[in-house]
Amino acid sequence: MIAFAYATLDIRAIGLRASSDDDTTPHLDPTLTYLGPGWQNERTVSKVTLGQTPFAKCDVHSVRSEDGTNVITDWIFMEERDAVNVAVQTQSGKFAVFKQRKYAIPGETLSPVGGFIDDGETPFEAARREVLEELGLGSVSTRAAAVGEW
Repeated sequence: MIAFAYATLDIRAIGLRASSDDDTTPHLDPTLTYLGPGWQNERTVSKVTLGQTPFAKCDVHSVRSEDGTNVITDWIFMEERDAVNVAVQTQSGKFAVFKQRKYAIPGETLSPVGGFIDDGETPFEAARREVLEELGLGSVSTRAAAVGEW
């Protein structure tokens, strides 16, 4: 669905071990697998998964060119669970965002509300949950202005 999302994740939930004084090497828990649907189409020749968590995975695909004459063997492909981003507008017409610090983005940033859609949850339900979790806000008149796939 939406390609970019924000999520606050417990490091244990995605299969990474927190580092200790004597163990600082990142590694993945091999017993955890990506929970989203895998992607490929008729041009996919093969793929190898480099790393995965329940929320995302990184593959290298071999992909047949559009004209079918070549195979590209180093197509890096990232997959992520379906997610929502929410534009929260107040009664006065202002949009709510929050400040945060993210790994690999220097300094403080402003972010819209968003996160992964939980299993069995609709995008609208996920949007309402994320607004409550991240901003502590809710409304009896909350409505879906635009919900769809992009």
